[in-house]
Amino acid sequence: MAREEILLKDLIYHFPKKYEEKIKSALKVCKEVIDIPISSLNPSTGYHPILVFRKTYGSMKKEIPVSLLEFKILNRYNMPAWKKTITFDLDSDDVGKYNFRNTHIIFIGDSKKSENLKKVLHEIVEHMNRKPKRIAFFYDEVYLECEGNRYIHLKISGRELQTKLENIEPTTATKTFGRALLYIESTFSGKNKEFYKLLFIYSLESRASFESFFMRYVFPHLNPEQRDFLEEMYDYRNFITLLYDNLSRVNKDRIRDEIGIRINRRAPHHRPLDIGIVFTDRGIKVRRDINQALITMHL
Repeated sequence: MAREEILLKDLIYHFPKKYEEKIKSALKVCKEVIDIPISSLNPSTGYHPILVFRKTYGSMKKEIPVSLLEFKILNRYNMPAWKKTITFDLDSDDVGKYNFRNTHIIFIGDSKKSENLKKVLHEIVEHMNRKPKRIAFFYDEVYLECEGNRYIHLKISGRELQTKLENIEPTTATKTFGRALLYIESTFSGKNKEFYKLLFIYSLESRASFESFFMRYVFPHLNPEQRDFLEEMYDYRNFITLLYDNLSRVNKDRIRDEIGIRINRRAPHHRPLDIGIVFTDRGIKVRRDINQALITMHL
């Protein structure tokens, strides 16, 4: 008898039999999540993954910890010292798997939150240029598996979203997301700097989309000197076009947290005008000074 079957029989001894399918599904989904290289449950993190099954009986809570590597029930004597513990509540959590737009989706988490998250993920998949092979959303962690063993990691907490790329270049991730980036931008009030970098790279796909990006995220935050420079030009859109032409030629996969723009003005003979577009976890900021010029323009 396989270890999974023995473990399932042991767990059913501790919990009502009506939870057998739910427990079985939770073990299967967790086993898939463990195999995802960037998963918080993957052994490469250095932690032993443990799933705690919980059931409430009135004022009493019964918890049974299970090793997801050895597939056995743990106790205080064989509990690993370095562990990553996830609690699966048999009363309120849900688990399952299904296909959506040819994407295999597995999920585990709070029933109400999972339903809301499914709707958001479905919208993201609908807007993506390239559909992921598999999506695993594990409580507030979402892993999108793309072709070539590439991964995009999303961490969602309410209206906050954090993006992290694993083994995938920003330009490839941008092409994969496509218009889904705009959907994410409008849906979540808080994003991290990695997301704003992707949004910036996406804006460089056309001059019109870059102007929209510039007018929304850069222009309102220009200081008086920077704003006066644009307003003194015959048409600031000419500047945006020139800026777009320069930025579209840079290696977008090497973009860091700051886009340094240096403008050498011929007349009047002033010092160079700098514009620093900075990606932060609180949005996009514009600075007067730059650390390093990514592009230099002569106007």
